[in-house]
Amino acid sequence: MKNDMFNRSLLAAALFAALSLTACSESAQETREDVAKAKENAREEVAEVRADAQKDVNEARQDVVDASAQNMQPIAGTMTGASPGEVARDVNNQQADLTREKADANYKIAMAQAEGDYKVDKERCDALEGQQEDACNATTKAVYEQRKADADLQMKRSEKLADATEEQPN
Repeated sequence: MKNDMFNRSLLAAALFAALSLTACSESAQETREDVAKAKENAREEVAEVRADAQKDVNEARQDVVDASAQNMQPIAGTMTGASPGEVARDVNNQQADLTREKADANYKIAMAQAEGDYKVDKERCDALEGQQEDACNATTKAVYEQRKADADLQMKRSEKLADATEEQPN
């Protein structure tokens, strides 16, 4: 009886160990499926971010057009009362806002792409074991961090451009 209990415990432990080892490495088919799913999720996320960003940019672009048109409409043979400097300043501000919207859109798209690629690459790394998996994960993380840094830098450059647009003399 005591031996039977020991054997069952030993069998359970061996089964658990075998299942644990099996869970550590995916089959090639499982990896392909996980990578395909990650790619599809990334495509969907990027498409959604891109559509939202385009909507925001279009609205900002329309604001520039509206600012230009509104300040140029004749009222009983005169301008709207805004001085040419005020009109130029308003248009410059709207153009700066448009630049910021474009930068924000590009940043969001770049980040969505970087995150999607990171997830896909992580799935590929999960198929490896030991040092290969560790090296793959380290490389994947480094590439992701570099892409984030590049997106941040581009955003800062665009902010400076927008600031310069607002500061243009009228």
